[in-house]
Amino acid sequence: MAALAANQGGSSSLMWILVGVGVVLIGSVVYVAKSGILANVKTGPKLYASHGSLVALAIGLGLAGFYFLGSVIDKAHFVAGIDKVEFLGEKLGRLQDEFMLHGIEDRALGEELLSEHDEVAEKLDAQLAYIHEFELDEAQTAAVNHLDDVAADYATAFEDLAKQFHILERDKDALDEVGEAVEAQLETVFHRHETEMHEMEAAGADIRAIELQMELVSTLEKIEIQWVKAEKNAIEYMLDKKQQHIMNVEQELGEVHALMVETKRLIPLAAIDRAEETADLAMMRRIEEEVEEFAELVGEVVVAELAIKADVERTLVDIEQIEEVGAALAGRAEAEMAAAQSDANRASVAMMIFAGIVGSLLAITIARGIARPIQIVAAQLEEIAEGDLTQRVDMDRKDEVGQLAASFNTLAGKLEPTIAEVGSGTGQIDTGAQQIASASQSLSEAAAEQAANLEEITSSLEEMSSMTIQNAENAKQAAGLSQESQKSADKGQTEMNQMSEAMEEIKKS
Repeated sequence: MAALAANQGGSSSLMWILVGVGVVLIGSVVYVAKSGILANVKTGPKLYASHGSLVALAIGLGLAGFYFLGSVIDKAHFVAGIDKVEFLGEKLGRLQDEFMLHGIEDRALGEELLSEHDEVAEKLDAQLAYIHEFELDEAQTAAVNHLDDVAADYATAFEDLAKQFHILERDKDALDEVGEAVEAQLETVFHRHETEMHEMEAAGADIRAIELQMELVSTLEKIEIQWVKAEKNAIEYMLDKKQQHIMNVEQELGEVHALMVETKRLIPLAAIDRAEETADLAMMRRIEEEVEEFAELVGEVVVAELAIKADVERTLVDIEQIEEVGAALAGRAEAEMAAAQSDANRASVAMMIFAGIVGSLLAITIARGIARPIQIVAAQLEEIAEGDLTQRVDMDRKDEVGQLAASFNTLAGKLEPTIAEVGSGTGQIDTGAQQIASASQSLSEAAAEQAANLEEITSSLEEMSSMTIQNAENAKQAAGLSQESQKSADKGQTEMNQMSEAMEEIKKS
């Protein structure tokens, strides 16, 4: 119990492991950002690595949550299992009390209670086996093993308790039978000698013979009285278990034994004949044997009662230990469950903070690794746009931005001589432009003269156009006449063909 109490409420070391992992992750991201490793990695892998890292963080959050949730659920099942052990222990104690109170008097009820008790004991064993399936620490394992030992000891003690109760039932029945047999035999001898005494008095027999009969009857009556007292004390002992009753039984049986000796001395003297003497002495021997059997049965009852008392005390201690150890285990498990819930909450918050920090650092590192070089190149391009072709990008990188910077430097190197040549030819272009302007003036004057000539040509063209239209009409009419002539020619040709055919037929005829 002390080990269980000492370990109650202990926080999980996994929380510190998570903190360490988070610190390592943050340090790794900072190192990667400061070391310039990303300068030699292309943009695609950078983005993939960033995305993969965020996915890994999300998976880590899920796994941590699953772990802590599973831990809390396991603790809850363990607490429920221990609570059931306590419940079964209490039920065993209740059934035992009912068996002790009513099981002996009502045998049918006693057998029913024993059967139910055995079922509950089997459930307790099964429940303890179920608890062993959990992941237990050293203290919990020792406590559960102790519960196994206690449960086994309880089963042994209760089995002996039930056995002693059965012995007690048997001996009680035997005591009743022996008591009734002794009473019947004493009653028989007593009444026979009492009758003989009255007959002798009526017949005026010898006074000495009558006195012997009276003494024998009185002794038999005393034996019967002491025997009834012994039976009563035996019954009272079985009811209240007081040792004084056993002492009284021993004393009364001792007096019965002494009176039996006296009776056997008187029988030969008081017997009316030899046959009666023999019968009475035989009956006394049987009574003596039954008294001895009664004394042995009382002794067995005492032993059984003492064994029952010891077994009851033993079972009560076992049940108390089951409840005590179960309560300690349950308390420890409830504390661990609360600690697991607290750890789960803290771990979730810590993991979210670490994920936010690591994700932010990754995003900033990747974004700056891509954006800053591009900004440098853009600034150099602005310088070129302003005419400074001597600008170069000094950037030692192997990613796309490095390739862009190298291409930019190559482009600037090629543009610089070209632009210089263009600058030197600018003066020649200005001179040519002036000559072109002068030639353009001359061309303008010639164009004016050509415009006047074009007006005259246009007038002539209009006249030619009207004549052309008239000629087109005449041509159209001529085409119509031509078509009619063609039709007449085609018709004449047809008629000539017909005439030729007719002439050929005439020749043939």
